[in-house]
Amino acid sequence: MPKVARYPPLTRTELRALYESCPTPEVRRPLWEIDRLPGIKGEVSCL
Repeated sequence: MPKVARYPPLTRTELRALYESCPTPEVRRPLWEIDRLPGIKGEVSCL
């Protein structure tokens, strides 16, 4: 039986709105890391 996502993935626009609603370092840092994930995934697959 496939797992059903509890929440659908957020779009880039939704992530930006999240930061704009609460522009603090505590919100900015995890959003920055989320933005970096595709690049990190590419680096790891090259190993």
